[in-house]
Amino acid sequence: MPTFVYVGTFTGGLLGGEPAEGIYVYEMEPSSGALTHVQTVGGLSSPSYLALHPTLPMLFTVEREWSPEETNVGALTAFRIDPGSGKLTLAGRERSGGDYPAHVSVHPSGRFAFTANPRDWRVAALPLNDEGLPEPASSIMRHGGRGPKARQPAPYPHSSWPDHTGKWLLACDLGIDRVMIYRFDEVTGQLEPADFPYAQVSSGAGARHLAFHPNNRVVYVLNELDATLSVFSFDPETGILDTLQTVDNLPPDYDGRRSGAHVLVHPSGRFVYASSRGHDSLAVYAVTEATGRPRFLEHVSTQGRTPRNFNLSPNAGLMLVANQHGSGSVVSFRVEDGGARLVPTGASTTMPSPVCVVFYQVGSRQ
Repeated sequence: MPTFVYVGTFTGGLLGGEPAEGIYVYEMEPSSGALTHVQTVGGLSSPSYLALHPTLPMLFTVEREWSPEETNVGALTAFRIDPGSGKLTLAGRERSGGDYPAHVSVHPSGRFAFTANPRDWRVAALPLNDEGLPEPASSIMRHGGRGPKARQPAPYPHSSWPDHTGKWLLACDLGIDRVMIYRFDEVTGQLEPADFPYAQVSSGAGARHLAFHPNNRVVYVLNELDATLSVFSFDPETGILDTLQTVDNLPPDYDGRRSGAHVLVHPSGRFVYASSRGHDSLAVYAVTEATGRPRFLEHVSTQGRTPRNFNLSPNAGLMLVANQHGSGSVVSFRVEDGGARLVPTGASTTMPSPVCVVFYQVGSRQ
């Protein structure tokens, strides 16, 4: 079956990138990762993060603004995927539950989506109907507090992630150096703080993104402001996160800009990858099976400037990395030695301000 790739972008040239047109759709050549353009979906406000429905051919994005007239609330926008061509058709749109949404994720049941809205400090749950279309928010949680750095004058919920059971939602807040832990009721669609409502990362670290180990018992948090990786054990019965380790995502002698972006766990659970802007690299870690602790293996150049999101193909044989700055590029790497090595294939696709990469293949587990 063909493999399609969806790339989210910043349409306004946010943070120094070239203005993009919207969501770019490609078909991927399976051996090299070379991309052939299929469609560009315009008329969107910086569809920067993307997520797939677990069972339906649906793609979701968050838009930073609902409309030119209503700029203080964002949108959760749903598209139907044509399984034959990969093309997208707008299916539904709903207010995101907050201002300037930066992230969307989907509950394992496919019945809810979650948004992180940093400008007004809100994390929201939105029901999805039987067709996968979004409905008004069923629950909204608002963060409070601030951090010690100039970039942390207020909360900044950057992303929110359901665990594999769907009982818990973990929200990374860059502004208060915490991972907020919410219990989620799938019947009512309500979020409520867990009995132990947060885990703390290092002061000034700036929690940005996280990834669950496939066993659902270890969580890797990528911190933006100091480019470190915080590792926690996770109890899926209680939602408790316990600190295991914090590792530097950059070389010991590096003295340039620090800006962590994204973290991903290999489906085998044996490797973790984390991107750093400024150093423009991916750090590759081996995972100790008994504990989940990462052991550094190597830094790999992303072959471009300012890597943000990256993702593995459905068979985990290729990785695509979105480099936002310069001319903007999505670069392909071959995943070798079971996941321990990333080797550039030579395939690179130029596009303005790419920031998120999602794969879709009919019949694959999303």
